[in-house]
Amino acid sequence: GADVLYCSDEHVVFVPHEGRSWEVGDRVRLVPAHVDPTVAMHERMWLVDGDDVIDEWPVDLRGW
Repeated sequence: GADVLYCSDEHVVFVPHEGRSWEVGDRVRLVPAHVDPTVAMHERMWLVDGDDVIDEWPVDLRGW
């Protein structure tokens, strides 16, 4: 787990709970409250169920 220190549309600052550490390249799951500006910056998004990726959705919001 981790504690969120700051959250905005494009980024989040968080620190791991005591006794935990992460390395560059480790996967971290974030569930944003709203995603319109963030999704617009990517070409695809993945639908997950727990740890399983169950679908990939194309995103085309160029000019949005």
